[in-house]
Amino acid sequence: MRDQQKTGLVSCHDFLTSFELSGMNVLPREFEELQSELDPQKSGRINYETFLTSVFMTQMFLKELNLTNVLRQMDTDNKGGITIRQM
Repeated sequence: MRDQQKTGLVSCHDFLTSFELSGMNVLPREFEELQSELDPQKSGRINYETFLTSVFMTQMFLKELNLTNVLRQMDTDNKGGITIRQM
């Protein structure tokens, strides 16, 4: 993925190519979903800051989801909380 003109924008084509070069197999449907999220104006370009924000938000969501799952497993009496004993 290259921003040769230093505009902060990368073409959607180059973005897809970077996935392919890294060995990631992205289905066309998956890429279209990602592209619609990262390029809502359908300009054919992805803003690097938007991309980084999306990655950061996804990581935060996954961490929160993981923590929620751990807490649910510890809540053995299903009261919506855990005690020190359950920890």
